[in-house]
Amino acid sequence: MQVPREVVEEVRREENPPPHIITVKNIPTSYTDLQKREVVLAEAQLNIVEWVYRHEVKHLSEWPRTIGKMLYHEAKIAASLPPYLREVFKKYRREAMNIVYDSVIDYELAKKSPAARKHIAEYAEKALRHLDPPPCDLARAVAVGLIKGRVYSEIVKVLKKRDLETLGYWTALWLERNRPTGVPLDLAGEPSPEDFEEAYSELVREGEPEAADYLKEVAEEEGVRFSEDRAALRALVKAYDWYLEHEKKQSSFRRAAARLDRWVPGDSPSKLDYYASLSQSPLLVPGLTTVKRDSRRLEGLEEPFSYKAVAIVLDDSGSMGYLYKAKAARKAAVSILALLNRKRVPFQLIFFGVRAKTVARGFDYVKAVKALLRYYPNQNDTRLAPALELLQGKDLLVYIITDAEIHDYAEVANYRGRIKEVVLVIINQGTEKLEEFTQALGVPTVVYHLPPSKADEWAVREIRRIVK
Repeated sequence: MQVPREVVEEVRREENPPPHIITVKNIPTSYTDLQKREVVLAEAQLNIVEWVYRHEVKHLSEWPRTIGKMLYHEAKIAASLPPYLREVFKKYRREAMNIVYDSVIDYELAKKSPAARKHIAEYAEKALRHLDPPPCDLARAVAVGLIKGRVYSEIVKVLKKRDLETLGYWTALWLERNRPTGVPLDLAGEPSPEDFEEAYSELVREGEPEAADYLKEVAEEEGVRFSEDRAALRALVKAYDWYLEHEKKQSSFRRAAARLDRWVPGDSPSKLDYYASLSQSPLLVPGLTTVKRDSRRLEGLEEPFSYKAVAIVLDDSGSMGYLYKAKAARKAAVSILALLNRKRVPFQLIFFGVRAKTVARGFDYVKAVKALLRYYPNQNDTRLAPALELLQGKDLLVYIITDAEIHDYAEVANYRGRIKEVVLVIINQGTEKLEEFTQALGVPTVVYHLPPSKADEWAVREIRRIVK
């Protein structure tokens, strides 16, 4: 038996899925094989094929799209769970991810497709007869109006936001009450080393060490060995890719780029033309929407192209461990390293607190990214002077990433001769300590502010110039 041609054409026209093949088999439940890019439909479900086929297509195109993306979502959810639920979630992780994805898929399908909504409504009405239906069945019931009131509002809020972590929490609670689950799986495919590297690199770029550690545990349990070095390189590429993606959206800046030259990390802050940059884009993104005061192009020629060495000085004190500060700091540092890697700029990465240490230098960007993944700030004090003592080289451009709660400003002033220019990235909700900080540095300083509350949604674009 074959899927009706008109159904296939309609679904492909409306859903615009990636290339795939369709197979019909005598099996209990339809599923999607992410490795083979194959939708396998159960012969017994062809009477509801308008729903089932759309559902499986969503697995291929968005939820999760690839096995690596599923590992990424799984790790993010697991890291957000309390320990006792995390173990349950990991034990039944395939079932758990099916429930999470199905919740979002069928809620949105019921809103979009009348044919799918009819079948979902019939299914949900039967599912609600159970005393403890899984979250995906509750989502289906909500989508077709079978659940009202406060419960409806809470579930709809999570589904509209596509809040996978909350759905994962609800799923873990349900799994704890109902194990073993017996939930049919509609995803097939075993993760490869490349899948783990894809997920791991995204977690590194986003500053999620707990989720990355969970992923390593899963890989070890499944006997899959992947390269953390390759994953770190992929993280650098992903971070730099954001610049390229954002560039496509900045048409006005692209027009200006033909006339103006860009300011990038490694260039002197004194060369940054704030007014010209802001006239092209309301956001100052280093290396993308920042332009120089003077162009290198002169009478059809270019001056020699070179960059200063860069030092990234990262606050390792205990105060950076609160309220997403560490996560925001990791993301800022990885983004800076991504651009330095692209331009092959030598660097030093220094952590500081009571003591300071150089954790990577030269061109070893992979070592730096791996050190950032292990960055758990916990030193008892915040002293910048020991870090400045470790700086090597002359005419360094120094990036200081900190919450600006520094306790040795008097000593910092003694190092003005070693620092020529500073880019200060403040990881704090406010900037109350900014003036004291910049006065102590006493050198040309460009300041960016990244509120830690923006850490989850940030990908460089939240960096803004706030002072001179």
